[in-house]
Amino acid sequence: MKRRCGEAIRLETEYLQRVRDALANCDEAEREDVITAVHEHIEEALSQFDNEEITLVQMASVLEAMGPPETFAADAGEARQNDSTIPLDPPGEQPAGELTIGNCFNDALEVYRRNFLLLVVAAFVYEALMIFSLFILMGVMTGGMYALVLAAMRRPDQRVDFGDLFGQFHRFWPLTGLLIIQVIAGVLGLVLFILPAILLTAIWLYTVTY
Repeated sequence: MKRRCGEAIRLETEYLQRVRDALANCDEAEREDVITAVHEHIEEALSQFDNEEITLVQMASVLEAMGPPETFAADAGEARQNDSTIPLDPPGEQPAGELTIGNCFNDALEVYRRNFLLLVVAAFVYEALMIFSLFILMGVMTGGMYALVLAAMRRPDQRVDFGDLFGQFHRFWPLTGLLIIQVIAGVLGLVLFILPAILLTAIWLYTVTY
């Protein structure tokens, strides 16, 4: 069994709980059979990754490929009528959405629309903690803000989990070091070469979630 990071464990647990909720009308034995099959399917899909610990992004990509948990209820009903087992597509068979600027903006706007108040509160807490800590927490809070938004964009319901904002404190020193490197590279790049600074910013923008 692949080891998961804390954020990946939480996302997987939420997904399996939603599968349970979707199968509330099934008997317990059937529900547990489906949960076991889904868990095995997730584990099989995660085996494609070479790293020892599964990241949040990797877990989210696998769960996204499996589709919304609510579809398992319909599959269970159909399988019950046909007296067959619930089908699960092989890992990676469902194509990922096309990465375009338009899709990125649409996903971001949808997350913003569904979570407006929570995002405003998260931004206020983010700014307040940075200022009161004299920017000592800037790296880890920036990482938390990225993780919060990216996790919401990966969830089927695109809902923000406010706890994700504080989920990167175990990476305090790496994120603080990364922030220092980004600031130095950004300042030097802007002074010497504007385009390399933009390139480095783009490359390192989402490294905080890995």
